Amino acid sequence: MKHQNAWLFNLMLIGTAFLWGVSFLWVKDALNAGLDSSFFLFLRYLLASLIWLPFCGKEVKKLTFRQVLMGLTVGFFLYAAMLVQTIALGMTTPSNSAFITTSYVVLTPFVVWALLRQKPKKKIYACAALCFLGLYVLTRVPGESFSLSFGDGLTLVSALLFALQMTFLYRFSSQLPSKVLTFLPQATTCVLSFITALVTGKVTFQGVDVKAALIPTLLVVFLATLAAGYFQTVGQKNVEPSRCAIIFSLESVFACIASVVMGYEPLTTNLVAGGVIIVTSIIISELPSKEDRRQARLVKQMRQEEK
Repeated sequence: MKHQNAWLFNLMLIGTAFLWGVSFLWVKDALNAGLDSSFFLFLRYLLASLIWLPFCGKEVKKLTFRQVLMGLTVGFFLYAAMLVQTIALGMTTPSNSAFITTSYVVLTPFVVWALLRQKPKKKIYACAALCFLGLYVLTRVPGESFSLSFGDGLTLVSALLFALQMTFLYRFSSQLPSKVLTFLPQATTCVLSFITALVTGKVTFQGVDVKAALIPTLLVVFLATLAAGYFQTVGQKNVEPSRCAIIFSLESVFACIASVVMGYEPLTTNLVAGGVIIVTSIIISELPSKEDRRQARLVKQMRQEEK
């Protein structure tokens, strides 16, 4: 990465986190306008897939059956995670949804361990405990014993599904072109969401305030899906993975700020404390250890000697 462009790539990743964070409010607006969760996802990923297809059509035609299955696998977990998260968002606040969803960063190493047999670093255990302490603070009602609301519980399930998606994305990323690995999961989510809406009889605009749903849906498609997806792809190629994850954790912070400013929820002590604890756990989990830094120095030194 060229040093003079470092600020630009970091800014693109911050922009991605911002668009993702604000999108929780746009989705909430679309749902409040009467759109069904599965039908909304169908519309979102239909438009995104149609716009993205011309840019990767040639690569898609060259795919093997095995590569298609890889893309479909990632797409299935994206569909499941997005559907559960969107349904849950109708039953919880944008801030809770964003902070709890962000916990997938801490959950992913455990899923990788279970499926790919790559044991997580020791600090991940502490980070997981810290993350769930933040979840406890975030969702606890003063004077009552701890219990997750149904919406918050569903959001936690979606975080686990996102962790599964990220694990398979990590597993298949070296075997599929980046464009295809973006398009196929979106197209899969589009098709599965349509089937879900069709089975549940929700493929309809009946009872929907179309004018109220149109703008937030288009904002989600063009900004939170396409623009953020482009920024993410370019930024991640030029910024260290640990820094990317830390920047992406700002998604929940942006969602919280926007939600409070727009009047969706009050700014409470629980919200601030729980959110800070969760984001802190994510940042600690992604900071390189002494051993990581030592290995990085050795690799850098070897490359310099080779030159």
